[in-house]
Amino acid sequence: MKSVLTVSSIAAAFCLGAAAATQPDALDGLAFWVRADTGVTTNASGNVTEWADQSGRANHAVAADAAAPAFVADEPDLNSHPTLRFNGTSQRMTVATRILTNGITGCTVIAMAKATKNEDSTIVGIRTGGGDALLQLDTDNTGKPRFIVRNSAGTTANAVGPQARTNIWGMYAGRLHKGSGTVWTNRLYFSSPVSEAVATADFGANTDLTSGDQYIGGLSFAFWQGDIAEVMVYERVLSEAELAGVLEYLTARYTLNRSAPPVIALADIPGLKLWLRSDACVYNDRFANDAAGHNEVVRLWSDATTNNHDAVAVDTPTLVTNVVNGLPAMGFTMGGADRFYLENPITTDPRQLTVFAVFRQWTNDTVMNMIFTHRSTYTPLVQASFENATNAVLQIRGGSGIGGVQKIAVPGLLTNGAFNVAMYQFDAVNDRHAVAVNGGAEAVNTYDFGSQTFIADTQRVGYYSLDGSGGLFMRGYIAEILVFEGVSLTRKQKNAIGYYLETKYALDTGYSPVGTLIRVQ
Repeated sequence: MKSVLTVSSIAAAFCLGAAAATQPDALDGLAFWVRADTGVTTNASGNVTEWADQSGRANHAVAADAAAPAFVADEPDLNSHPTLRFNGTSQRMTVATRILTNGITGCTVIAMAKATKNEDSTIVGIRTGGGDALLQLDTDNTGKPRFIVRNSAGTTANAVGPQARTNIWGMYAGRLHKGSGTVWTNRLYFSSPVSEAVATADFGANTDLTSGDQYIGGLSFAFWQGDIAEVMVYERVLSEAELAGVLEYLTARYTLNRSAPPVIALADIPGLKLWLRSDACVYNDRFANDAAGHNEVVRLWSDATTNNHDAVAVDTPTLVTNVVNGLPAMGFTMGGADRFYLENPITTDPRQLTVFAVFRQWTNDTVMNMIFTHRSTYTPLVQASFENATNAVLQIRGGSGIGGVQKIAVPGLLTNGAFNVAMYQFDAVNDRHAVAVNGGAEAVNTYDFGSQTFIADTQRVGYYSLDGSGGLFMRGYIAEILVFEGVSLTRKQKNAIGYYLETKYALDTGYSPVGTLIRVQ
């Protein structure tokens, strides 16, 4: 039997699961630690020629003048902390003293960094040349974070993240662990204590994994373009709980967004009947507050209100971690038919429905994609969707069919891989149907449906259903959906909802920090 979690109990679960911040040198095994606010020596040009190791092992990083990265004393995006800025073509630092010794059974490499290009580039690299052993925390040629380990026999474990993180500050981390026998596992993390990529390799008896030269910010190639503010290397595998503690330290220090803000209620706004959040209330035949892993099938996406309008999976939508501002989103595949149906519909004959959705399209997909649908086997329908990758679309048809389908299409959806906020308003009480994209002006349709009804037998997420079959499947990601029923939301209330979504997901929208205060209930 599924547990029912109220907003308050979800908040409690998240608070109980939060990790305490851990000072890096409070953990055993610290072999290298540099941070830009201490131990930095610059030359006359203001470039860094020495970065002193704070681990106590004197593994200092140095650079000749020609290879020295720039020192930025005050980076606004890092809570005004300093950082080292690498040019991507010639700047790197070397560490002469061996950081990792052979014979270890694992290690952990962590960096607070930001890449500004999509190509092979290295944060921490330990290698001599082609064919030799290597250990690298870096990005691949598409900008995806990567943790790659190879022994001197050429056997490789390569963990690559699911998406590029270019122009995003975050914690890059890799954990290498020797398992049973001779199989080793490495895991990649980005601003989360839950890994987003895993790779294994059978290294046999050849476990000399760390021979080679040691670099920060590049190799003899694959130079890092962007910033590195802090690096830590441990000669052991930190537990994921310990990694969470280091992440909390970095998050607090640099004021970066890592996970969901405290769970809130939209307390002053009436009519919230359905609230689907990818960062809470996600089930995979288990309790909602169990840890959720990357790319796990979601059998039930439960309603975060107490209304019990849970969304049940048809096919295999997945929870994808670290998709937007360090938060997860529900993944709907390009070639599949991933979708949900509400096992307990919000209403069978609405006169007013307002939908807010945070979503991202699948690249190069221009067909219509359904987000939320209320539809009958016969005539009535209310459908919130998008098409041509750039237009948010609301379609409405009444029970008698008079007036046909009223369609409002509003351009402005971002197609550069960013998430969008779209608002869809159906209001047959006030004859005001509207759509807005990313906080922009509302496009309004004032068609009068008269006494027509909107009786429907299906409510769906990610597709529409007609006569038992589905169509116009969602392809992309949905992070959050809020559905309000039976109310006419004011401009102030809609702004408050939009601003909550903008700040939570770090989006660039036209909503402003004024109006109704969103607070804990």
